[in-house]
Amino acid sequence: GLLFVCAFGAFAQQNNGSLRGRVADALGAVVVGAEVTVTSEGGAARTTQTDAAGEFAFTGLAPGKYAVRATASGFSVYENAGVEIVAGRAASLDIALSVTLEETQVTVEREAEINTNPE
Repeated sequence: GLLFVCAFGAFAQQNNGSLRGRVADALGAVVVGAEVTVTSEGGAARTTQTDAAGEFAFTGLAPGKYAVRATASGFSVYENAGVEIVAGRAASLDIALSVTLEETQVTVEREAEINTNPE
């Protein structure tokens, strides 16, 4: 299946667009191995992972509106439902992921336990 997709992508390149970008954290450090998914309005999804430079690329995308979702361990999910792909153009999208606040949740639970003791 993959070989056919690559050959078809090269054949239909003029009618299609592409999306490339970079995934970084809030401080600008690249996020390696983040999972990036593009989903067309018709529901067709493609997924890739960021490389050592935090970069990702999707080629051979049919023109239209796409939802982009990025996930990485320890970060909150990024979602953007309005990414426009134009025929013959390379769209660019740089994604900033926020660190999840798991430590804060643990602290709140401990405080709740302390608050129940005096009763």
